[in-house]
Amino acid sequence: MNQQPTTLHQILAPTVRIDWSKYEGVAALRCTVGVAIPLVIGLVLRQPSVSAFGAVGAVSVGFGSFQGAYRSRAALMLTAAAAMAISILVGSLGGHSNVATILIAAVTAFISGLLVAVGPAAAFVGLQSCVAALIVAGFPSDTVGAARAAAIVFGGGVILAEAGADGRGASAVAHSGKHTSRCQAKSTRWSNTKPT
Repeated sequence: MNQQPTTLHQILAPTVRIDWSKYEGVAALRCTVGVAIPLVIGLVLRQPSVSAFGAVGAVSVGFGSFQGAYRSRAALMLTAAAAMAISILVGSLGGHSNVATILIAAVTAFISGLLVAVGPAAAFVGLQSCVAALIVAGFPSDTVGAARAAAIVFGGGVILAEAGADGRGASAVAHSGKHTSRCQAKSTRWSNTKPT
């Protein structure tokens, strides 16, 4: 007798199945350290805002450490950190006005939606930036406070990019660009040679 799996079984079975081939324990550990650093710095300085905004930047950017190829992860994480910092600045300044908040929400959501068409990496940056702008609009600040929050979020993202990108950190971005250029040049030379 052939038993068909029930709908409930089909829904629940994947939730308890673990695909260990996708497990990245070392990367998760690096990300954990990258998030812990801003938290510890805030505790040492007795500045909860440093812990909170630094951890927000690190956690959000940390999702980028699991995106794309190893060489592009650090660049993606740094781009997301910079875009989030800009969104934090703009959203925090605009939070004083309902009209400005609605306009900022509409513009960031529209840009985020457009970035989906560019690809997964751009969609990731757009989504993180949009969420940052929407959340921080609830915490309006003056120019100095907004700039400080943006700098802390960017710093948290940079810390995580350095700790969690691919084991080599954000400093590998410049090297990977040079390596890619050399590989492309060699490939071009090879394709231009004619077999004898």
